[in-house]
Amino acid sequence: MSKKQSFWVIAIFLMALLSSLIISLPARHILQFVEIPAEIKIQGLQGSITDGRVQVFSYNNFYLKNIDFNIQPLCFLKAGLCYQLRSTDKELLVNVEINLLSQNISLSQREILLASDNFKDIPQLLAQPTGELAIFVETLIYGESKIKDLVGKVNWLGAGIQGEDQLFGNYNAQIVKQTDGLNFTLSDQDSLLSVMGDIDVNWNGQYDVDLKLESRPTLNKSVISVLEMTTKKSGLNRFSLKRSGKVSPAVLKYLTLFESNI
Repeated sequence: MSKKQSFWVIAIFLMALLSSLIISLPARHILQFVEIPAEIKIQGLQGSITDGRVQVFSYNNFYLKNIDFNIQPLCFLKAGLCYQLRSTDKELLVNVEINLLSQNISLSQREILLASDNFKDIPQLLAQPTGELAIFVETLIYGESKIKDLVGKVNWLGAGIQGEDQLFGNYNAQIVKQTDGLNFTLSDQDSLLSVMGDIDVNWNGQYDVDLKLESRPTLNKSVISVLEMTTKKSGLNRFSLKRSGKVSPAVLKYLTLFESNI
């Protein structure tokens, strides 16, 4: 065997040895590559750097249980660690990329299903919501302890309000991070109460609501009565809602995750 051949044999052996050592590293070493806010708690991290489970992931009052993670090897070509996260708790499916150079965390092509009461701290427009929220993240980039970019969508499925048996239908909210705050563009899917318009939330906690609503003849009279008391009537079965105010302290905590100063 020539010296050149010996060199390559040794090099391949060392690369294989290094790879096996990395693969066998405990899962806790993943956390060395990212900066996690103090409010985020990760409990029961098990397994290796390639696959394992988190027993509990929590942020303030929100939590997920039994999250399985598996490494996606092709991400090594981009100097990163990529994982797919799955959980039957709240129907979680998330793809995560950790850039080893910038330490940014990116999420894409994922979903999570939540009960609508998880959003009870958001300013109430009409009443406490019921139903399920399907959250889809198109772009989310986290780094330097801030969310740098966000584009996503929330689908409100089987929408209703507490105290009413009638379900209104399904609604959509497109969420985009802008320079001065978050923009929510609302629409519906042929629901009993049609909703179109925007909600803007600035980094200082100021929110502005501008919505157009239209009720179908089969909508419960009690709901129509609430609309007549809380909105401005703009035609037959049509209403408008313009409102400004400050978000609750609980919501303001979430806004501190974003890059802009509050």
